[in-house]
Amino acid sequence: MSHIARTAVHRTTLAVRLQWPLIRSRFSTSARRPLMELTGFTEEQLTVRDAISAITSKFPNTYWQECDQNERDPKEFHAALAKDGWLGIALPEHLGGAGLGISEATMMMQTITQSGAGMAGAQAIHANVYATQPLAKFGTKEQLEETIPKIINGTWRTCFGVTEPNTGLETLKLKTTATKNASGDSYSVTGQKIWITCAQVASKMILLARTTPIEEIKRSTHGLSMFCIDLDRDKPGLDMRKIKKMGGRAVDANEVFFDNYQIPTNTLVGEENEGFKIILHGMNAERCLLAGEALGLGYAALERATQYANDRVVFGRPIGQNQGIAHPLADAYMKLEAAKLMTYHAARLYDASRTDSSIPFHSVGVACNSAKYLAAEAAFTACERAVLTHGGMGYAMEYDVERYLRECLVPRIAPAFQLHHVATPRDPTIDAIPGGAMQDTAREKTIEPGTRSPCGTETRRRTLRPMSSSPTLTDLRSLLPLYEASELLVDTYFDRVHWFMLIFQQDDFRQNWPHLYETQSDGANEVCNDLGFLSTFLMVIAIGAHYTGPYRQRLLARYKVEPEALKQRILKAIKSSLLDIISVGSLEVVQTCVLLGTYYLFHGAPRLAWPVCGCGLRVAQSLNLHRKKEHATLPLTPAERNQNETRKRCWWAIYEIETFCSMSYGYPHSIGDADCDVEPLNPSAKLRNAPSPVSFDEPLRCETTLLAYKYYMSKLSVLTKSVLSELYGVGPGLVNNNKASGESGSRLCAVVIRVAKLDARLRDWRAEIPPKLRWETVASTSVSYSSLEEFDRDIGALGVRFDNHIYHLQALALELAYENTMILVHRPLLSFKLVTKSTDKRDDMSYFDIQENPFLKSMKACHDAGMSLSELANSPILELVSETYAAAFVSIHTFTAGVALGILGSIEPLTPQAQEAKVGLHRLMSIQAKLQTRSVLATQGLDILQRLTKLVLDKELSMMLDVSRPIRWPEQHSGVEGDVGALQTSTLSPKPSSSGQRTRTLPHDAAGAIMPTDAPLTMSDSRDTQETESQKAAPDRNSLGNFTHLQYIEDASVSEALHDFDQVLSTYVNSSWADPDQLVTDTSHVRTLDDEGSSMLEQTWIWGPDTLPRYD
Repeated sequence: MSHIARTAVHRTTLAVRLQWPLIRSRFSTSARRPLMELTGFTEEQLTVRDAISAITSKFPNTYWQECDQNERDPKEFHAALAKDGWLGIALPEHLGGAGLGISEATMMMQTITQSGAGMAGAQAIHANVYATQPLAKFGTKEQLEETIPKIINGTWRTCFGVTEPNTGLETLKLKTTATKNASGDSYSVTGQKIWITCAQVASKMILLARTTPIEEIKRSTHGLSMFCIDLDRDKPGLDMRKIKKMGGRAVDANEVFFDNYQIPTNTLVGEENEGFKIILHGMNAERCLLAGEALGLGYAALERATQYANDRVVFGRPIGQNQGIAHPLADAYMKLEAAKLMTYHAARLYDASRTDSSIPFHSVGVACNSAKYLAAEAAFTACERAVLTHGGMGYAMEYDVERYLRECLVPRIAPAFQLHHVATPRDPTIDAIPGGAMQDTAREKTIEPGTRSPCGTETRRRTLRPMSSSPTLTDLRSLLPLYEASELLVDTYFDRVHWFMLIFQQDDFRQNWPHLYETQSDGANEVCNDLGFLSTFLMVIAIGAHYTGPYRQRLLARYKVEPEALKQRILKAIKSSLLDIISVGSLEVVQTCVLLGTYYLFHGAPRLAWPVCGCGLRVAQSLNLHRKKEHATLPLTPAERNQNETRKRCWWAIYEIETFCSMSYGYPHSIGDADCDVEPLNPSAKLRNAPSPVSFDEPLRCETTLLAYKYYMSKLSVLTKSVLSELYGVGPGLVNNNKASGESGSRLCAVVIRVAKLDARLRDWRAEIPPKLRWETVASTSVSYSSLEEFDRDIGALGVRFDNHIYHLQALALELAYENTMILVHRPLLSFKLVTKSTDKRDDMSYFDIQENPFLKSMKACHDAGMSLSELANSPILELVSETYAAAFVSIHTFTAGVALGILGSIEPLTPQAQEAKVGLHRLMSIQAKLQTRSVLATQGLDILQRLTKLVLDKELSMMLDVSRPIRWPEQHSGVEGDVGALQTSTLSPKPSSSGQRTRTLPHDAAGAIMPTDAPLTMSDSRDTQETESQKAAPDRNSLGNFTHLQYIEDASVSEALHDFDQVLSTYVNSSWADPDQLVTDTSHVRTLDDEGSSMLEQTWIWGPDTLPRYD
């Protein structure tokens, strides 16, 4: 605005302001001031107001009436504003603009509509002001030099080409395409735009078109590009049709059709496929301008109404003295004043955010959209009451208020109509009754006679998802970082976490999350008001923040995001708002509980994780996720099939976590399999017409996909739950009350049979795993990434390389789960051994009898499982897994293996088996050491394993130094024992341990555990036999053997080893544990063994004295 004569402007300003005391507020007799309160505005804003008022005064109401009635473009008014440079009010000075802000531009638009020009006057220049904002920021030097000056001086007018007939608010679903031609020097545009203002008179269009097909994009925000194109009506492929409309008829609105319309490549603004991000820079500005226009229209209507109310005399006095007229006008005035404060607050916030990076993007969006909404509602109230105040004259064109009422609907409807995304109110009389909630009838398809309803809608229609407007929603929205930061964190989640969880469909999530930002600057979408989805998204970026490497942290620093601080803020907010989130009761709430619960579970707080996941379980059951969908046997549409698979993903995630908590920490299992009939996951769900498995009993016949991992992990979880129930009494079906049909003899004999059957089922499960997910297949293959830095730099990874990396990690997870379950299956038999009859000579016992010794087999199975997991120490994938969500998973399972080897090694010190166990234990400790930088569980596990190792070495040292007793292989731990007298002495009498303490009394009478026999017992040495049998091939694992001629006895040496391990745990005090959602600087929550942080102690539950049910 450098060419505007500021002295003339100030003279005009002074002349206008001198008249202020003469202006009387029409509905008040006590004040002499302008109708709109001007206190608090800046000198620049008031100068703009006065200067624009001087221009609009040259265009009386009759001018605007004639333009409206004849649908004639107000080109004279546009030229008058362009003459003084007002069209460049918000553009930088180096481009020829005034260098002012959106606050001043909003004041200009308000002044125009308030002058009597209405929305037609504002819309004539509206796009020229805000549509040039992204062009000025991202345009090339040539584009700016050619376009901006001609827009400012009025030579060219521009329009904004975004909206399409069938996409509406879903900007990311735009269908107009811009395809680059083979020559590479032009694009071919095809498609349709609608409600394009001023297209008939515009020379330029800011066009948003799709340059990458929607099915090929990896992120929903990609694929759109912005162009600044010529509207050459003489070129083929361009057609326009005016839309007859209710108001603002002086300014044309159009449908624009493109049919292979050719545009040069130099019309591209910014980078290809990044148009959505670019166009966001103009959206918030538009909201402010539209709010200002609505305000001006409302004040104009109110001025007409108050003047008429004071001039119109009925029954001897002005009608304005009647409260029925005065009070509604006063109410309209207060609404306008409140909306004005919000509008200029939003404009100031927008301007300040350009230079102040501490102002969050979402805060600007919320303010601008709130301002637009409040101003539109206030304007409508004022215009409607102005018409009613005029009575019959309000219906006449010459009084203008009918034109204002027609035009005030524009800011209410465009660019986003609030009623399109506001939930139907619930009926308070039936809302608390089950099944009485309002139904989302708008989403239900019309069902033709003779056809079935959509999946699951006949008997239980989906209730309307609550669209929360609570403070919780506002608080959680305030945590959203910049869009670019969120995009990076979402990529990190899918790179590091999603392959392990698979809790939702990646394509759906990537398509939906940008709406959380779009709705704050480009209309509204139900996702924005969905508290469940918002909380899920926040958990995704919080977990993503936890796994950002150095390179990604540097990228986040550009957006003023510190990952750890952001993560802690989100976790604290989600935790404190959990009840509000759970009350929504949607599928996304289940996902939030799973993500929050697993974060706590894998970061050292299982006692917090378990109830959180329990909340998710209850919500999942209330949504019937554990039940087969109705009509699931009938062909489903793609949308129904996709929704059904998402439901199954949520359910099996809950099931897996519930089982993992029970397996790892001994927590009760709350799911009854008899109550569940949901189908397994379909690994080929993304393949069209791929059959879905009906149950886990049928073999899986499909190509291996990344989702196959979750299928096999879910099947293993079902098997693991059977182990917990049948052997440990965890959950429904306690072992003491659950004798299987056909089981005879003592309950311990029944347990032997159950262990054999569960072992067979477990091995069958492993045999089903396809080669791509078999650890022995992929272990020898090279890793996809040579270093953590290379892995860190591959953002949003896709392709064969990344798929192979994921298969490698998934194979590792399945191997860990298998070996840990093997230990769980065989742990109950470790506490017992056989006793031979005196009539059974050692030489007469067949090799088959010894080989089928169940207790010896269980000890060997636990030993082999631990040694197998210890071999992972040398795998290069271990370094990469440390930067993924599975780091704690690896730590937990290798810790269990380490404890098993430590206890087995302490039973028989100095034996070859003990030496091998120590080697395995050393490897497992090295795994914990590699993971401890990323997992607090690894740090704690390493400490306990080191203490256990010292115990083993102390026992060996004690045996070595006791020269008074010869070193012999311990006979009792061969798995066969003799001599009842020795039994009674060693079992019932406490025996000194290596620490000098005496072993604890057995949990039940050992004599009762011996199968009845009349034959006396003798001692037999079986160590040589044990060593020999390990070298021979094992018989069929399904053979249960016959032990009716043998007696069972509790193994005192194992009891001693477990007691010594208890002593190790009793010396372990984890004083460094803290709740994961507390900042590391918070030292006010130091925990002890009795506090929430003793997670590693709970993880040793299967080795405790009271773990196993009584078998007497």
